[in-house]
Amino acid sequence: MSNVKKSIIIFTLFLLCAFIVLHILVVSSSSFQEPEKSDSILVLGYGLIDGEYPDEWLEYRLKKGLELYNNGYGKYIIVSGGKGPKDNIPVAYAMKKWLVDKGVPVENILVEDKAINTYENIVFSKSLMELNDIKSVVVVTSDFHIFRSMLISRNHLENVSGASSHSEGFIKKTLSYIREDIAVLKYLIFKK
Repeated sequence: MSNVKKSIIIFTLFLLCAFIVLHILVVSSSSFQEPEKSDSILVLGYGLIDGEYPDEWLEYRLKKGLELYNNGYGKYIIVSGGKGPKDNIPVAYAMKKWLVDKGVPVENILVEDKAINTYENIVFSKSLMELNDIKSVVVVTSDFHIFRSMLISRNHLENVSGASSHSEGFIKKTLSYIREDIAVLKYLIFKK
């Protein structure tokens, strides 16, 4: 076997091992998140049903954010999510309505309605936090999404902790984890 072939095999094995380690980190990271008492709770957006109602996984995120709010983990809840191509309203508006319907006072909900990806959720919410003199935050998202969300958050926010909501559906969840592995690699390379 030539040296070039050996090098290709070694490099391929290295990449495979690195990808496996990354996947283990992404899958296990939700177990290591401990929310800390903060000024605010940032709930990251997800999908809508019929373009205006939170889907199941977004409801899980909202329930986790509401649980933290009710337990005194933050005075404010920041909802972040823009309008997708099939949405009638920005995701953040649907999230706000859901929280208001559950009894959260309107004045305690801050809306970031422009973000269309996780990076923008964090960066745009940071601007909102600065405008409202918010110094600390608990980031709430799905279990499969918490690793990348915290990676981005720790690069852009100070005094940040995380909390993950569960998600159901074996196939959908498995595909989401694989997508996250790729998204983490993309973020590590492009920082966006």
